[in-house]
Amino acid sequence: MGAAMLDALDEARTLIEALQSLVETKPDDEALVLLDRKQGEQCFTLGELWDRARSVQSALMDRGLVPGSVVVLVLPTSPELIAAYFGTMLARGIPAMLSTPSNRVSDPRIFTDRVAHVVANSSPHSLICRPDVAALFEGERAALLGETRLLLPDEIETPASFPDPAPCNSEAIASMQYSSGTTGTPKGVLVTHAAALNNLRSMQQAFEVSEGDVAVNWIPLYHDMGLFGAFLLPLLCGCKTVLIPTMDFMRDPAIWLRAIDKYRGTFAWAPNLAYALCAKRLRNEALDGLDLSSWRLALNGSEPVLATTVSAFAKRMAAYGFSRECMSPAYGLAEATVLATVHPVREEPLCEVLDRDLLAAEEIARPTSSAGVSCVSIGR
Repeated sequence: MGAAMLDALDEARTLIEALQSLVETKPDDEALVLLDRKQGEQCFTLGELWDRARSVQSALMDRGLVPGSVVVLVLPTSPELIAAYFGTMLARGIPAMLSTPSNRVSDPRIFTDRVAHVVANSSPHSLICRPDVAALFEGERAALLGETRLLLPDEIETPASFPDPAPCNSEAIASMQYSSGTTGTPKGVLVTHAAALNNLRSMQQAFEVSEGDVAVNWIPLYHDMGLFGAFLLPLLCGCKTVLIPTMDFMRDPAIWLRAIDKYRGTFAWAPNLAYALCAKRLRNEALDGLDLSSWRLALNGSEPVLATTVSAFAKRMAAYGFSRECMSPAYGLAEATVLATVHPVREEPLCEVLDRDLLAAEEIARPTSSAGVSCVSIGR
């Protein structure tokens, strides 16, 4: 385990300090790979990520960002999103990520009304988005943004000189995490730098993350599991971080498994649904030649973990080198930054059949040898 990784997380007081420590130690290390379903790849060193973020910082400060102001980010998984996230923090703003408009929803008012709720809730200084999203707020819907300014990635230029990172302390707000946005009105959860770093350190220890690990993930970064688990954890631990746009995974789930093979991925996060899709929906041709033997930790969380899925995925992928003990069911929530419990690594998932009637009538969980309800342990 490298000293740079330990220093970045253990000694930092803020997420920005953790990133800056890595940048100063190894600016030319390839840290991030963005992969699409056509196998197109964009690679970035730590130094390049830092310079992109400082360009966003400069643009926000030039536009009068007041420390503590919210900046809403409506961008897909992309270099622009990552630069905007760190750049907002460098300017002492509070980044708040939201999902981009869904192509499954034909009425754009559903999206603009959701953004309007966030604007009313947090009074953001700016909203950073691509032109197609900005176009949704033209005409009468422009009033929904109030005083919030639109900032397009193409408007962000590299300045002649970068401003210094604004001073920040550990109890300052690092992110505003909007929770329950898929099932109801989004609710803002304020996460401090101290809380984020404490959770990242706990995950690093629980998962035994080292600089030799490679994370391969597709979870959207506006989700707490995506932001903190799939992105910040590996990046700030000095691991290579491979990200796949969410919609590319939804169109072709096999891209995730092929990327784990290609980059020799060692850990990944996904909801139960993703493991079910890969176990049941992928054709054998899509898995030809696949080698998943490098995969040591497959975290399963964000929704109920089903025993049938755990078994089906392990059985289907065993032929490609995946071991059942690699699956680690977990539970988290934005109010706790992300991770709350996780099944121990290198141990097979624990599944039990519980007495259904006793569970329903008295809320007592008692194993039974007869028919009952199957439950999967999510750890301590």
